[in-house]
Amino acid sequence: LIIDNELHPETAARRISHMADAIATPLDHVHFVSLRGRLADLLTLQAQIEETARSVEARIIILDALYRLLPTTAGENDNAAMAQVYN
Repeated sequence: LIIDNELHPETAARRISHMADAIATPLDHVHFVSLRGRLADLLTLQAQIEETARSVEARIIILDALYRLLPTTAGENDNAAMAQVYN
């Protein structure tokens, strides 16, 4: 499951396709969610991400870009805040 909050869906699809071709990997089990234009933090999106991951039986979740998903109270250099995000 790839959750992207920066790229236009068409751009992301093209990049993912190029990467899959480069490593000779099929995209059969890759699921993409675009959050572009719907900025929300990770805590707000948690239930939606978990539900989507369950529905597609995701074995890995890629969050791109993490800095855009951080709660406003969490700084990238704040160890305690980042630990909370990862937990």
